[in-house]
Order: sequence, then structure tokens, then C-alpha cells
Amino acid sequence: MFDGHLGLNSLVLERPFGVAPSLGANIHFENLDLEQVTSAFSFGGMSGRLFGTINGLRLVDWSPVAFDAWLRTRGGGRMSYKAVDDLTSIGGGMSGGLQTMALKLFDTFGYRQLGLRCRLREQVCLMGGIDPAPAAADSRGGGYTIVEGSGVPRITIVGHRRQVDWPMLVNRLEEATRGQGPVVE
Repeated sequence: MFDGHLGLNSLVLERPFGVAPSLGANIHFENLDLEQVTSAFSFGGMSGRLFGTINGLRLVDWSPVAFDAWLRTRGGGRMSYKAVDDLTSIGGGMSGGLQTMALKLFDTFGYRQLGLRCRLREQVCLMGGIDPAPAAADSRGGGYTIVEGSGVPRITIVGHRRQVDWPMLVNRLEEATRGQGPVVE
């Protein structure tokens, strides 16, 4: 799958044809081709190899109610302006007009590593990244680095919202994969 490996274990299925069916599993994937993944889901184009885990996945009535996911790259790659915009919207940030105009001057940006974490509990996703960002990135010290830039031009993406409403995050992901820009409410 996507020129990599996908594994599943601890699969539990309850009431598959009954009221409120539930499914539990742990998923891991290794060495997925990010170009193929981002192309398949209409996310902004990226190159590199993707690794990750989704532990404690629990679906009730086929909707996620709990999981602990961590997606990351080993080594760097390049990403398009649209990928930068999509990742910024997921992390709860938004680009200012001047920043957006400056970013559009370049087709792609180099990155050293990428990491995104989401721990879903009670309709809230606790977000994280590669590692905590320095306190200066957020006056409360709560920022987290999603993308560490590399080369020229380089861009570093820092998320600022640690707790994101799950339905809002799903909406942001749907907008990103439809090829539209983020919606700011």
C-alpha cells in the first residue's frame, strides 16, 4: 500500500450488524510514499517517507471515539505551498496576507522532518508534533513543531492549539482534501 507496509493487530469487532457496532484495533504503517498518499487524498503535494501508529483505535457506530495517533517522517523532503496551507490549518494556525503572498513566491519548500500527533478522547484531540516548540513560539509555552524546515526556501510550521474539537479537525481535513483552503470561523 502506497509502496510501504500497513499492519493491523488487536482487532476486535462487536455487534457488526447490530445497534452501535464497535471496532477496536491498533494500526501501524511504515515507509509509505508521501507523494502517493497526498495525491490519493488531494492533500497538498509532499515527498518523503511516512511512518506512524494509530493505537487504541475505537469506532462506535463506525465513528472514531478514541485513538492515539502519531504520524512522522524519517528524513526530509519537499512540500508544496498547498501542503503548507493544509498543515497550517490542521495545526490551528492561519497565514496572514503578507505571509501568504511571500509563500506563494515559491513552488516548494524543503523540510527536515514532519510529525503530527492526535490523542482523541471525549470529542477532543490533544495535538502534538515532532517535539514541543520553544516557549517563545507561544506565550503559554504550548506550541508544537509540525514541520522543521530545511534548505532554501525553508519553512517551519508550529501548531498553537493543543486541544482541538474533533468535529472541527475532521472538517479541516475534509476541506484540505477537497482542494479548498481552510475556513476560518
